[in-house]
Amino acid sequence: MTLIRRMSKDDGEFEKLLGPLVHQLYYMALDMTGHPADAEDVSQETVVKALRAFGTFKPESAFKPWIFRILTNTVIDFYRTRRRPLSLLDDGASAPADNHAPLPASAASEEVEEALRDLEPGQRLAVLLVDLHDFSMKEAAEMMGCPGGTLGSRLARGRAALRRRLTR
Repeated sequence: MTLIRRMSKDDGEFEKLLGPLVHQLYYMALDMTGHPADAEDVSQETVVKALRAFGTFKPESAFKPWIFRILTNTVIDFYRTRRRPLSLLDDGASAPADNHAPLPASAASEEVEEALRDLEPGQRLAVLLVDLHDFSMKEAAEMMGCPGGTLGSRLARGRAALRRRLTR
């Protein structure tokens, strides 16, 4: 974090806001990419981008959705520039690496992870953000760049698809 202090002129405000979210950023990147090395690269790049753009952050806004929106865009850019399939947004998603962060106990089975990978991209992201990473509906909609109603539809369809798949 020393580098952050040297790069920013905000008297540590960015560092205070970022501190509690560092691990969440990494694990969300891991859920999105399925690869620990990519997740590390993406989460680090997200912090750098957020630090550079911190002057545009409006204090009356919530920091968490702001930085996670940067993370989502960074993941998309990361895969677009490398011309590799994005495991979260592509239908041909690859399985997460063996050292993938474990899902919460209520969703820890391989069957659940496979069912998540089989969801349509928007539904998968909605379920990940709201159900697995505990973002509010408003925060998740901001991060996905869509209206709350759209997020609600994607979430409901994703949950229904998971329910159907897991109760067969």
